[in-house]
Amino acid sequence: MWRKRGRVLAVVLMVSVLLTTGFDPAAFLQMIGGIVQQPGGNAIVDKIFLARQNRNVVDNFGFGVRPAHAALDPNELEYSVDVGPITGSASANYVYASFFNPAGSGRTAVIKRIAVRSNAVAAANYVNLTLRRTTAASAGTQIAAANIPKKHNDSSNPVAEVRHTGVTVTFAGVTDSRILGQPQSGTTGAFYSVRDITFGANDEKLVLQPGEGVAVYQEAAGDADQRIRAYVEWEEVTSAPSAQTEFLFAFPRVENAAAANYVYNSFFNPAASGKTAIVKRIWFGSETCDTTAVYTNNIVLRRTSAASAGTAITASNVPKKHTGSVNSVMEFRHTGVTVTMVGGADARLGHVTPCGAAGQPHGWMQLDFQANDEKLILQPGQGIALMSDATGDVDQLNRMIVEWQEVASGSTPASQGEYVWASPRVEVAAALNT
Repeated sequence: MWRKRGRVLAVVLMVSVLLTTGFDPAAFLQMIGGIVQQPGGNAIVDKIFLARQNRNVVDNFGFGVRPAHAALDPNELEYSVDVGPITGSASANYVYASFFNPAGSGRTAVIKRIAVRSNAVAAANYVNLTLRRTTAASAGTQIAAANIPKKHNDSSNPVAEVRHTGVTVTFAGVTDSRILGQPQSGTTGAFYSVRDITFGANDEKLVLQPGEGVAVYQEAAGDADQRIRAYVEWEEVTSAPSAQTEFLFAFPRVENAAAANYVYNSFFNPAASGKTAIVKRIWFGSETCDTTAVYTNNIVLRRTSAASAGTAITASNVPKKHTGSVNSVMEFRHTGVTVTMVGGADARLGHVTPCGAAGQPHGWMQLDFQANDEKLILQPGQGIALMSDATGDVDQLNRMIVEWQEVASGSTPASQGEYVWASPRVEVAAALNT
């Protein structure tokens, strides 16, 4: 009798396991292995793996809000801080937030994620809100180190200094040395004024050695109705990472009633550079409009084979992720650049319809190449340009932001047979299901 009951229980158990795993052999064997593990063993049941094997479970593990990763070891010294909202100011060059690694700190700050956001409680203006490197920071309101959240509560307090609201800083470089840039929010409830960048696992991070920092400021007079926030997630290490010759650069915004094929921004690798640019990220388009504008033009991203004229930006003023890197060898131009396009009108890497009214966000696009993707490779004599294919509007605020690495031409990655293409805009009173 007991033997019969034992067989019945075994059958019930097997059926339960099969139902749990969705009748998948791999998941079935995984669970059986956990059941027969010897007592006292160190087996860990991978519930996420099991869930992935079950066809009845919807896989949502790779999507959603960008995570802030936990620190499991207090010695990793990881932190995050969200500063603001800070009330807007009518003063030009007003500094809203500063993150600074003081000289003599004994640590290097490795920024893994940084975000800048602006909103407004009433109608305001659209001045540039910019993130730049700094070499000194004082005054303003400093957040006590003990009040900066740690990812692991057993970590020591950070050495980085976080200040806000009227900080006094010394900027590195010139006005064009922008790491990130965006227009301030000019209307209530607008959500276009957001820059949020998380560096990938294989990307060089934004490295701040002792005596280096970054700050968020406005390039002209703002408005007291604006509200600004800054978020930073970072790790502090005692040995600075080696420089990887990576860069993150925001072109100045261009406002022009552009003629057809007008070029706002150009990023070009000159023929004799001896380097290849491995482009990891391109953000581009019309950030918004500061009043009613036309939207009959298309703003497109195209490959180029030559670039000249316009306004050039000196390569030494282009910010590096790590100040130990050499200067970039790329050429940076804006505002009426002369370029030679590659291919016909349909050879678009990216394409947006610009804004037609104040505060609209839809004219902005972000191309983020993932870790396992082929990147956009620009060998000597190759480049990209942001342009308007028809007459635009002076009230469109246009810009391109690029993240890239430079390697010797002899180390150019092999072609992977990958492509990126943006279709033309289609305007037709389409029939149902067409």
